[in-house]
Amino acid sequence: MITRIPEEDNSNEILASKVDQLFDRQLSVIIAHLIAVALFLFVSWDVLPRHELIIFFILILTLNAGSRLLLYYLYSRQENTVYHAKTWALRFTMVSLVTGILWGGSAFWFLLPEQPLHMIYVLLILIGLSASALAATSTYFPAYVALVVPLVGLLSIKLIFFTNEDLMFLGVLSTVFLVFNLYYGRSQSYFNQKWLNLGYENIELVDTLKLQKERAEKASRAKSRFLAAASHDLRQPLHAMGLYLHVLSESVNKESSGLVEKITQSMQALEGLLNALLDISRLDAGIVEVHRKTVSLNHLMSKLVEELGPEAKEKGVGLKAAYTKLNIYSDPVLLERILRNFIVNAMNHAPEGDILVGARRRQGEAVIQVWDNGPGIPTEELANIFEEFYQVENPERDRTKGLGLGLAIVNRTAELLGHRVMVQSSHGRGSVFEIYVPISDQVVEKSKPRVAGGQIPGFARGQKHILLIDDDPAIREASVALLEKWGGEVIAVETPEQAQQITETSETPFSLIISDYRLRQGGKGNEVVDALRQGLDYEPGVIILTGDTSAEVLNEVRASGYMVLHKPLNPAQLRMAINRLLK
Repeated sequence: MITRIPEEDNSNEILASKVDQLFDRQLSVIIAHLIAVALFLFVSWDVLPRHELIIFFILILTLNAGSRLLLYYLYSRQENTVYHAKTWALRFTMVSLVTGILWGGSAFWFLLPEQPLHMIYVLLILIGLSASALAATSTYFPAYVALVVPLVGLLSIKLIFFTNEDLMFLGVLSTVFLVFNLYYGRSQSYFNQKWLNLGYENIELVDTLKLQKERAEKASRAKSRFLAAASHDLRQPLHAMGLYLHVLSESVNKESSGLVEKITQSMQALEGLLNALLDISRLDAGIVEVHRKTVSLNHLMSKLVEELGPEAKEKGVGLKAAYTKLNIYSDPVLLERILRNFIVNAMNHAPEGDILVGARRRQGEAVIQVWDNGPGIPTEELANIFEEFYQVENPERDRTKGLGLGLAIVNRTAELLGHRVMVQSSHGRGSVFEIYVPISDQVVEKSKPRVAGGQIPGFARGQKHILLIDDDPAIREASVALLEKWGGEVIAVETPEQAQQITETSETPFSLIISDYRLRQGGKGNEVVDALRQGLDYEPGVIILTGDTSAEVLNEVRASGYMVLHKPLNPAQLRMAINRLLK
């Protein structure tokens, strides 16, 4: 019945709650008083003048029950707010005062010392009413005082001053009873006040928590937008820079090639740090979604060995994968990141060593292991290697040994997937990193490959007709320069509409389409390519480039069957991907 007004003081709201409690008990109070007057009439009918009893009954019925019912009716019909609480509290208190005077005054007319049995009945009724008032009205102490003081006080005055000496002691006991009742009434009112205070404090706390939650959600959305923008926008110039540097490296003389190589190494270090920091931020922000499905473990391991093989060979590291028939149930993109970090970490710390990627069944789970015969990790350091920027035996922060973020990403990603990660190491002999993944009995869903090759009519080896779609001018120019350097014939466009027009008018089939994932006006590279392919009578190879690292984007593109490469892109990776598609 109370409409909470936030601008009001809590004391007014608490008073409104007390009044609401009083009126909630109003009907039970009326019934109690009607029962009491009925008992009074029953025990007094043959003892007292009946016309006086009828008058008393009418007074109780009108001034007590009637006024309470009217007050209850008016209160229940109004839209009460804290603004009216004081008025209703005063009205209730006045009715309680009238009730107390009526019942207390009855002792002067109906309490007869010469009728001891009748007097006991009257005392019991009055004391009973006083006791019941403790539960009914002590919520608001002034109303309780207005009722019980005249009721018991007038009774005590009657017994002490207007009866014989034998009944004075009863008057004293009544006074003591009144004092104790007031004490307990005050205590009950105090505890009710504290309970209400706590309730409103909880309401304010809930309001504060809601506000904080809204702010946190707003900050999370802002962080998500920032990460999405940073993931894409920061990678764009790095991607263009990498392409330009590769073109430059093939054009400069020997004296300048060393400088270009150093610039390239610095850019690659920046690229690695950016990727790791963005991955950590996305995981901490809780915006990485998990998409589990049945995955061929052998295919996943072979893919990683094939992609990381050239880098391992450059470092003099032998990288192999042991064949397995196990299928697992996990998010293939996130699990691939974990295993990739395991392998890269081993490559950085096992120079000129050997790395073996394998799996075995253990207690209903697949344990995927990455073994290396590097220097190993001291036992006391094992608990620290999953912390950010922590590296064993790299105080000089040598970038060739990594950045110290790979295993931190592994730890967070494994927690997100619900997979256990363990490491065993013997100092001086090597390490093995393990991740426990559920085994799946389902058949692996194979996506239809979209590859080109001999299917393209008019294809002449060494002249690759390539369509490039990218809305970034710097990347378009750098990509064209690089692809033409490799002997390709490139048509670069900015929008899907331009790409559509080119494919419809080009007389030479495209052997390859390279598209950015995020295009202008919300366009998606994979969807644009799908639309282009519908108007072609041949199947070009397709590469989707993306600066997004979110699992949902990668899953979406890979579900289409197209090859996905991540910005910033190592030109060697692009060349390898093109060769693979155009075999």
